[in-house]
Amino acid sequence: SGGQAGAQGSGSETITMVDFGFDAAETKIALGTTLVFNNTGERPHTATDRGGTFDTQPIEPGQNAAVTLTVPGTYSYFCRINPAKMNGVLTVEADDQAKVVRVQAIDPGQTGDKLRFDPSELNVAAGTTLLVANVGGKPHTLTADDGSFDTGIVEPGAEGGRFAGKNASVTLD
Repeated sequence: SGGQAGAQGSGSETITMVDFGFDAAETKIALGTTLVFNNTGERPHTATDRGGTFDTQPIEPGQNAAVTLTVPGTYSYFCRINPAKMNGVLTVEADDQAKVVRVQAIDPGQTGDKLRFDPSELNVAAGTTLLVANVGGKPHTLTADDGSFDTGIVEPGAEGGRFAGKNASVTLD
């Protein structure tokens, strides 16, 4: 697992959960691929987007749960039961025709990362919606210098970003 998925909208990819880890720290999939989280550990685990767009709920040992991601971008995900130990990064790739694109607001909160947006640069067609996900520990906004768009404040997750944050959308005219 963790490899390159097939053509857009087809197939599935599996990420295996072991006790206190995911088998792939980074995984790339095509838009529309079904991602299956398979729990091979002895305890329940979740796969939860730090930006609040998906949560498998607890997956019991020997069970699995599927998520299909329809918005391209980077997803920092974790286990709500073991948030300090179980973390991964998922990249959903798509062509330039996507109508909705994810942008993550990142800070040193949980990842120790620098204050930034991921991606740092983005070219999109007029009418594209940006889904701005706060995966850090502080409140963030995505605001145009000229004031033409503003997400408003996007709140972080509880306990300084230990848990899933919120997200907001803004459509670029």
